Amino acid sequence: MTALSAQPIPAKPRDDAPRLQQQINSLAKTGGVLNLQQNDFYLGSPLILPRTGPLPTTAVQINGAGQFATNLRLLPSFPPNRAAIEWAPGAGNLYGCWGQKISNLTIWLANGVPGKAIWYQPASDGLASYANVSREWLQLDLENVRIECNNTDHEVLIDLGTGSRFCQWKNVTADPWPGPSPKFDTLLIRTATSYAGYNNLAPDDGVGFVCSHLSGIYPMLMRGGACRTFEGRLFQSTLEDSQDCGGRFGTGAIAYHLINSANSTVRNISCEPKGSQFLRIENSYNITADHIAGGCPGRKDGQTSIAVMGSQHVRLSNHTAILGEASFSQFGLSLMTIDGLCTDVAASDFDVTVLGGSSPAALASQQITIDPAATGCTASGWALQAWSPNKDTAGKIIPYRQAYVVGN
Repeated sequence: MTALSAQPIPAKPRDDAPRLQQQINSLAKTGGVLNLQQNDFYLGSPLILPRTGPLPTTAVQINGAGQFATNLRLLPSFPPNRAAIEWAPGAGNLYGCWGQKISNLTIWLANGVPGKAIWYQPASDGLASYANVSREWLQLDLENVRIECNNTDHEVLIDLGTGSRFCQWKNVTADPWPGPSPKFDTLLIRTATSYAGYNNLAPDDGVGFVCSHLSGIYPMLMRGGACRTFEGRLFQSTLEDSQDCGGRFGTGAIAYHLINSANSTVRNISCEPKGSQFLRIENSYNITADHIAGGCPGRKDGQTSIAVMGSQHVRLSNHTAILGEASFSQFGLSLMTIDGLCTDVAASDFDVTVLGGSSPAALASQQITIDPAATGCTASGWALQAWSPNKDTAGKIIPYRQAYVVGN
């Protein structure tokens, strides 16, 4: 497999980074938008956006002419372990970054160069306390942003060292190809999940996506690479309308990983599992997961689809199952596990595919594992499978479809 390239890098490409950085620095005096026309812009170094402090009056936004119309292409000489777009270090009263927006462009990471697309780094003591975290808050909107990358060099694409708040993300996509020696299940979005003194049982708005909405998030579109969508924290936020195409077998990849999250919703999300766990909800409370579909890996070295761990007041509903499709228990796996540290986790309209031979509840229990130490945790829905030996008067097989309830 070869890397997709809309236009090859010229033998002696220009480096547009100094010119673009000069324009950013000029705009930073009063704030404004760097409008990039339809063109390829080659970067030999990161574009550094300015800090604004608590007011967005000096924010510099970057707007292109559309995906594949405006291309930021990292040169082979781009410094390793840096990002195409970064922010200046905080200093004095200028720490936070408000009013930020990046839109309508494609970022091409360089083959052979480890790095990221967008990276917000707090100060070295930025996670030392709530006061320090609040000093570092970022407000970043993303819209129609695409990232081209590979599984050999690029581990994390958008890395937010604190998170982002009061933001809207729409149509944010990536398209990794494996690369010559794939070693990463490339992660599209990562946020911080805690800080020194953090209490995940308190209504804490310090880190992660806070009061935000993310939709149309797709970490792998066409080129067959391994991917993960999200690892981080949601607080009073929504992540919806997303499809993950899965990671490699045997790596422990997790497509959607909510950590220390609260008062948030994931909706209309799905995964072609491959080797990935579909959804993990860890040390979280007041979480709703609705209209979800995790598929089945079809191999014994796959993973449990959904894991709820150490969490409280979680609601999962409208899980899709398909008559005749493979069952997790066929491969020694579970559709869902709820560990003994969970309280009040309820799955409703949670359909499962089952193997034959017992009552609906017993069949569902082969797919759904609820630790006896868990408190008030249940699952209910329909047990489905096309193995049923029952036939109608015309001799046609009647697919098995029975209601089930399991739990403690």
